[in-house]
Amino acid sequence: MSYSKPVTSEVLSALPVDMQEKLKVWSKNHSNLFDLRLHTMNTCPFLTYTPAYFTLRKDKVKWAEFLYKFYHYKHLEENHCKCGIG
Repeated sequence: MSYSKPVTSEVLSALPVDMQEKLKVWSKNHSNLFDLRLHTMNTCPFLTYTPAYFTLRKDKVKWAEFLYKFYHYKHLEENHCKCGIG
């Protein structure tokens, strides 16, 4: 599992189909996990992502659910996204 490119087919398969599609789009549009210019406590690469990576990644479902929430927050923070997904 890649630290900087965490959304894989294995991760996607752990989610329901509707969540898979959203996560695919969000992870593509908001691929810079470590952009420090724009983040909150929900998307801080050091305070949120890194601890989750080391504690949740062994449980595919929990890791997939975390990534879904993480990328959803990134999507909401970046108001200029034109993916059409709320």
